[in-house]
Amino acid sequence: MSELAHQPAHEAEARAATVRATIVRQAAEWLVLLASREASAADEAAFNAWMAADPAHARAVGAMRGFVGKLNSAAGDASQRAVLRQALHKPSNSRGWRGAAAAMLLLGAMIGGWQLFNPWSAIFADLRTDTAEWKNEVLPDQSHLALASATAVDIKFSAHERKVALLKGEILVDVAPDPQRPFVVQTPHGTMRALGTRFVVTLTDNGTTLTMLHSKVEARADGQEDARVVMAGEQVVLSPAHVSTPVAIDAEGVAAAWSAHQLMVQDQPLNQVLDSLWRYRRGIVMYRNTDMDAMHVSALLPLEDTDRALQLLASSFPLRIRHLTPWLTWVEKVEKPAPADQVSNGPAQGS
Repeated sequence: MSELAHQPAHEAEARAATVRATIVRQAAEWLVLLASREASAADEAAFNAWMAADPAHARAVGAMRGFVGKLNSAAGDASQRAVLRQALHKPSNSRGWRGAAAAMLLLGAMIGGWQLFNPWSAIFADLRTDTAEWKNEVLPDQSHLALASATAVDIKFSAHERKVALLKGEILVDVAPDPQRPFVVQTPHGTMRALGTRFVVTLTDNGTTLTMLHSKVEARADGQEDARVVMAGEQVVLSPAHVSTPVAIDAEGVAAAWSAHQLMVQDQPLNQVLDSLWRYRRGIVMYRNTDMDAMHVSALLPLEDTDRALQLLASSFPLRIRHLTPWLTWVEKVEKPAPADQVSNGPAQGS
């Protein structure tokens, strides 16, 4: 009797899983198509209609942020696009959601191993911010922790150690002195032990960036025994295998930009700048990686108005910004320069 009584609920759950699987597969197919050179105006119109048909469609597209960077990289490669499409069109089995998940994992293997982000750890984090939200917290030891957009951390203080685990996003740490309890920031790529006070830690798919604003930090990658001491005015990237050679940065400029909610970049490839802006923007930013990586940006861009930031970039580079939907923005290189009233000879500036 018990199993029979619950059968309708199980059937409803199975049907819901099948619907979710279909939506995920459709969202992936749309993103692959729009990342290719084959997309037409009719395709864009059809995508807009699909997005408007059901709020679940927009949620599925938004949840695929972790995949789009790889799609951007693959967009200019016809052979990779063919593999992506072939994987997406493989028939799923009767279990629906498992079939869709298998298709996503297959896509990851095909284009070099995507890092699938598990959102549950961030949802239940001790501290978190939503997209376009900033937050300042005073920790139990009186250290100050600032969280940028779309950031999540866990706080693990004990009698012997103070640890902040960065699960996603970017933080600025101002450490209160406590000789008996070291202050450590941990990410999937390694640990940073404070030997001073103020620094920024940014977590991306490609590594952890440590930016020193004051004093020094001991940085150690997970795959290394020896640590590197990073001094004020230096920046390094931690990967699972090593800590990069430090590069000089403008520590005062970075601190001022953080306080003003601005993005400060110095001679950075445009694709990396677009990815940084994307963290502060609701929806997805797409582009062809091969069109963007040759352009280098030195700029101060407003993070609380990413539409303006994109237009500032378009005023300094041969770019066209197309907002296909509120959830999807396409940035493309144009052959002809922008109109004279939109062109600036200097780097993009914003406040």
